[in-house]
Amino acid sequence: MPHRDPVKRSEYVAQWRAKNKDVIAQKQKERYELNKDKILARQREAYQQDKTKIAERNKSYRQRNRKRINEYARQYREQNPDLVRAQARERYERQKANNIRSLILASARARAKQKGIDFDIEEADVIWNTHCPILGIKLSFRQRGKRESAASLDRVDCKYGYVKGNVQIISNRANRIKSDATVEELERIVAYMKGR
Repeated sequence: MPHRDPVKRSEYVAQWRAKNKDVIAQKQKERYELNKDKILARQREAYQQDKTKIAERNKSYRQRNRKRINEYARQYREQNPDLVRAQARERYERQKANNIRSLILASARARAKQKGIDFDIEEADVIWNTHCPILGIKLSFRQRGKRESAASLDRVDCKYGYVKGNVQIISNRANRIKSDATVEELERIVAYMKGR
């Protein structure tokens, strides 16, 4: 029989738990598996009720601990390079399979952050052409990369970022051609090719 004295009882319970860690963990796992749907439903319900509060709390925590979080992430990436690459690849494939448009926007957002330029668009802000408005070729939304007909998000005027009214979907080939050339340079190339 456990001790009636609260202090001794507390010590007894702590000792018993320390000796039976594996048994307790197994019981908890079994209980979770039996009640998984109920537990997840309860967690979802609690999250929906306090979504704003949770988001604010998480944001506040990240702001207070930004350096520590970044340092931990850096160490984790260094210690697990293969796993990190595999996870990134898995995320990429999942996004690609689910929605190539989201992937195009996510890539543009990452480029904008890297270059320090504005990014203020959503999927609804982009006109998703079926054909390249510059070269007239049919755009492919099935895969990205070096394929000439792959859909690519273009900044109409490179002086501005990815903002409403300054983006269009064109082919990867057209985007490469105009990536860093001025109108004058392109006109000279056209004139040269016509004169050959």
